[in-house]
Amino acid sequence: TIWSIVAAILHLQNVDFENAAAGKVSERSRTFDSAGQGGGSNGTARIAHSSVKTVKFVATELLCVDENSFAESLVCSINVVRGERVTRNLSPHKAEGQRDTLCKHLYTKLFFWI
Repeated sequence: TIWSIVAAILHLQNVDFENAAAGKVSERSRTFDSAGQGGGSNGTARIAHSSVKTVKFVATELLCVDENSFAESLVCSINVVRGERVTRNLSPHKAEGQRDTLCKHLYTKLFFWI
């Protein structure tokens, strides 16, 4: 329903990511330095422990999609090149961008549907 999609967008904005190696939470307002999580290959993102239940709820209850695939789509970039699936792990900063892009896409599709 419309309300499920709106709720999913709002809940997704509360999802945080952390560096899988350091366990350091990435915040939207933080300035990323060269030793942190800002660059292309600095750190691998994972969903912060405090956000795991939120992601599971959004995937299964609001969007009715597989929770593992949904979680993977937030922290990985998946491309198909010449018929081969290429998965690239994202940094926490880029995972936030991935999350925001997903929210924008859901919002756009919602208004095209209406």
